Amino acid sequence: MEKNKKFMFVIIFLLVVLLATVVGVAIMALNMITSPQEPSTTIMADPGGVDFVDSRLINLTSPMTINLLPSPDGTPHAVNINVSIALDTRDRADADLIELIAGSEAIIRDAVNYVVSNKRIDQISGSVNQDILKEGIIQRLQSEFRTNIIHNVFFWDIYFM
Repeated sequence: MEKNKKFMFVIIFLLVVLLATVVGVAIMALNMITSPQEPSTTIMADPGGVDFVDSRLINLTSPMTINLLPSPDGTPHAVNINVSIALDTRDRADADLIELIAGSEAIIRDAVNYVVSNKRIDQISGSVNQDILKEGIIQRLQSEFRTNIIHNVFFWDIYFM
């Protein structure tokens, strides 16, 4: 009889732990669903000399998976990357251009794809190479939009495959 009581307590304890876990996950999921979504543009600091209050950050809506040039040994690689671009908003005369750029995700994605897909994995791994890559993307975007208000590119959640 004593073994049955211990067994029942263990079962009840495990059920309580399982119930608490399910409730916790449900609350977290509900909180994520009902919380306001992050806007597509935010203000962020930029180490490139433009004060953070004078910048507008344009976040691409989804990550990009880009095929890279094969390694010297012929191995194919790709990169999965989230990209944001920073615009200089100090000149109020550029407001229409800023809105045009903010609404031109396809052009931004194409420019990023063009620059990144012409690199090998060894040319984009490491912070120095990524800084060079960012400069290439900035130059391409400035050329596409014929402006120099694009002053920084940010990579986040970058995964090499």
